[in-house]
Amino acid sequence: PACGERFDLGHFQSQVEIRRDGRLLWHERQRVIGNDGLLDSPIGLGGKPVFATLLVTGEASGDLLEACRNLAEELPVRGDLTQLPGLVVARCLADEALHARAWLIGLWKLLRPELLGREAVAPRIWST
Repeated sequence: PACGERFDLGHFQSQVEIRRDGRLLWHERQRVIGNDGLLDSPIGLGGKPVFATLLVTGEASGDLLEACRNLAEELPVRGDLTQLPGLVVARCLADEALHARAWLIGLWKLLRPELLGREAVAPRIWST
């Protein structure tokens, strides 16, 4: 974003599949094409150059989901969460990667203790 560059050429493609005990919880295929109209469309990326997804297996309480949603109001991101059977899906759009990263780390700190029963101690790799 600092250089004013846009995603005009090429494409981004990904596929994610999550299974628990042999049961499919999530299957997603993405393809983002450079200079596509969806990059700026409100039903696409809304002109935001950064998008992020966090997937967590488990069932979050309504209070926990609300606390997570409040994080998006504190940071310059457009983000929200969805509780599906056995899976929490969180997505955000941002102008800068650092904003999306801060949101994802904030979510992780809230979700990890309740859903995984583990303290939210940041991995050392996050400091490099």
